[in-house]
Amino acid sequence: MESSSATSAPSMLRQLLPLYCIIIFGTMGSILLKAVFPFVVEHISSTGVALGAVSSGFMLGKMVGSPILGYAADRFGKKRAIIISQMGCVAGLIMTANANTIQGLVIARTVGGFFAATVTISYAHVSQLVPAKQRATEIARLTAALSAAMMVGGYSGHHLVAALGFQMTVYVGACMSGVAILVAAIFLRDVPKAPAPKETTEAASTEPRPTPHRRSISRGAIVILAHNVMIMALRSMLGQLTALMLRSPQIDTPDAQALNARSTLITGAIKIALQASPFIGMIYGVVGEVRSLTVCCGILAAVFMALPRVSTPVQFLTLAVTDALPSALLAPAANSLLSQCAAGGQQGRLGGINSSLQAFGGVVAPVAIGHLYDILGLERSAYVGVASCVAAGLFVVALIPCKPCAAKADAKEETVEADGKKDE
Repeated sequence: MESSSATSAPSMLRQLLPLYCIIIFGTMGSILLKAVFPFVVEHISSTGVALGAVSSGFMLGKMVGSPILGYAADRFGKKRAIIISQMGCVAGLIMTANANTIQGLVIARTVGGFFAATVTISYAHVSQLVPAKQRATEIARLTAALSAAMMVGGYSGHHLVAALGFQMTVYVGACMSGVAILVAAIFLRDVPKAPAPKETTEAASTEPRPTPHRRSISRGAIVILAHNVMIMALRSMLGQLTALMLRSPQIDTPDAQALNARSTLITGAIKIALQASPFIGMIYGVVGEVRSLTVCCGILAAVFMALPRVSTPVQFLTLAVTDALPSALLAPAANSLLSQCAAGGQQGRLGGINSSLQAFGGVVAPVAIGHLYDILGLERSAYVGVASCVAAGLFVVALIPCKPCAAKADAKEETVEADGKKDE
């Protein structure tokens, strides 16, 4: 029996509300630079590899730090792990504000990435707190809060940099992460572990203890983890190519930074509307998470295909709106599937492994696509993205079981058996 099953709705809301505040303030602290960061890097180096190296530095730190912080969350509690994570993010932001070279930016972003586990730990906390039937919906709402922070932070960061400068904007972000630390320290409560049944305890005291062993990760979890790595690589490739396209003269716009900030605002509003509404829950209930992931891979392939043909701000914003649907569906679906594979007490560990493996895809993809862009150009690099999306979709269809399909097959089999009994 899950520890969350006995939790009343008001009590659950009280425990989830601090998570929403932590997600919003912690994410906004780091996302203020999203719209302007490619242009900040361009002042130091204009190559695609330089931008890819800075992006990969963040993911490299995340790849190493996420399993450690995920284990710490299971061992010492989600509250302490979130506080440590946000304190590390503050340190990374201060280092970013004072970096003047590509090497300095890479080191600063690596430190920030090492401690960027707040969202992963929050998802693990929800998986432990919320009953399984409501988990996908609550994760979608938490993701909506994440999208809101990214929307507001990404858009306001452009204006803050114009008014205060890059360094002061980073310090504002560090102060927002400080607010998240205070909220976690004062209001967040860890979910108490459910005590073992009395009969089980008495039986265990009389029977010899078996040799302790580590819980292995199920095959289903391994498949979903591999798929999440592919999706992270695709998202990193798309984000990298979009940033490089904005820096090029391909789009006829007087202010590429403002266009990027406006895109962040519009797509964020769409993702929030989707994730906070019952629309996603209806899709998952009728179609299932697996088919949703397959459709998202197809939409991403179409976005990659259209990317080299974008030449006006309207076309760019249209493409960004198209990309908002898979962005809204992918994270809740993948996290819901992964939470179903987590044994009791393993949510933080499995979430940390997931975040680390996704970060591995985020380490390799930006540098690789940066090299391809420098050598082949935007169009051929986009075709590589199309082929990767097709491969990810085929991987989902071939290896991840579809629950609605299995339910229909079981119902059909039961109907055939019932008809056979009637004939007898």
